[in-house]
Amino acid sequence: MIEKQCDYYIAGRLSINNSVIDKVECKIYLPKSLNDRPRMYFLLDKEKYIYLSRQWQGSFFAENKEVSIFASKIYFIKSEARYWGETLFEVNFEVEPTDLKIVKKLSDCGCTDMQVVFYLSKNELLNPRSTGRIYYTGDIEEHELKHISVPFYGHRKLKFINVYTLDKLSDEQQVRTKYLVATVNLPDDKVNINNDLLPLVDDLLLLIGLATKKRTVCLKWTARTNEKVIDFYRCNFEYPKGGNKESVDGNFFSLEKLQAYLDIVWTSFKKYPNKEYLRGAIYSAVPGIDAYIGQEYLSAFSGIEKLMLDYRRTNNLEFNIPRTAWNKMSRQIKKCLKVICDDREDISKEQYSNMVMKISELNRISLQEAWKRFQEEYGIHTNILWPLFDDKIISLSKIRNWLIHGEPIPSEYYSDIVIANQNLHILLERILFSVLKYDASKTTASDDYLLKNGATFLIDMPAAQKHIGRLLKNF
Repeated sequence: MIEKQCDYYIAGRLSINNSVIDKVECKIYLPKSLNDRPRMYFLLDKEKYIYLSRQWQGSFFAENKEVSIFASKIYFIKSEARYWGETLFEVNFEVEPTDLKIVKKLSDCGCTDMQVVFYLSKNELLNPRSTGRIYYTGDIEEHELKHISVPFYGHRKLKFINVYTLDKLSDEQQVRTKYLVATVNLPDDKVNINNDLLPLVDDLLLLIGLATKKRTVCLKWTARTNEKVIDFYRCNFEYPKGGNKESVDGNFFSLEKLQAYLDIVWTSFKKYPNKEYLRGAIYSAVPGIDAYIGQEYLSAFSGIEKLMLDYRRTNNLEFNIPRTAWNKMSRQIKKCLKVICDDREDISKEQYSNMVMKISELNRISLQEAWKRFQEEYGIHTNILWPLFDDKIISLSKIRNWLIHGEPIPSEYYSDIVIANQNLHILLERILFSVLKYDASKTTASDDYLLKNGATFLIDMPAAQKHIGRLLKNF
């Protein structure tokens, strides 16, 4: 049934709602690369199988003298049964953990600190600069010349380096794997890694993704202390599948420039009050998966809207007049509207009701007006880009309004949407750099860089604006 030898075969406690099943045998297969996930199989008798087949989630804990295993949430996926006779019945029940924590116990080695290593998805621009040689035995000697480091938890620094693992395939074969990691040494093991450290790593990787135009995520961490080694697998995270979102040249940020960038934006990010809006906007700028052009466009526009919503709420730019005063005024508007509609035979009650439902929008400050103030405050230059708002041509916001209604993109206008999308992403990047107090002129989103490198979407933009104008002129 399962050819590969499992990494752990252990009996533990399965908890489902308020009930507990003891002595559930479990096989655990650990991934050999960050692209894969841990796999778990319960070996069940008939009675346990009949009960579990009616459930869909639970949790698992197992412990022996050498190891403790925790899976805080598992989903029951599928089963495979073997019948050995009328009374002999064996089931392998596959389950999927959202996270898996394995604590291996060690004898006291005299260490006083804790080393934490976060395993990251590939990002070539984060790799340290080094020299080295490979010996005929397979050993690697590497001398590090330069790496990225940032101030981290408890005045310690987080370093981005490469580590190597050696896995035995057989008595005669071994495979060596290189991983990009972020590592930090802490004075003790009192810190909660998932609650205190991992969110900081995720935020740093978001900022790095914005600069390198490639989503980078932490998929696993390992911590080593005096008495134990902890491996934690983030099974609910996927290896990023999206390609590099390059403006012109994805190698614009050297290691030195990336370090200078992080020195600025990491400080700005930590000071930003409403980080969820900022995180959401960066997710939109550097998605983890490739998407249909319409989805990509709407995602980028939503990134701008998130930052604008935060700005509007912070600066009291959501409503024209206070809610209490507006409630009184809206009632007066409804009365006036009713008088007008009652005198018109061509307006039905349904049409009147539809207009009444739109009255609340009169009190909202338009996104266009808020954008003008936002743009002025942050000094965002848009002279050479497709306008976000414009009354004379089809603006980026009008394209967004058209797409959000679910309109299919005709094939002859697809290239126009691609050009608009590239402009929109550049604009989103400029906004993010400005909010993070980083000079956008030092990035691939700058006017100077785009013009010098012949960005074709700027050259083709005027023709695309006229062409798509034919499609949306009556929208």
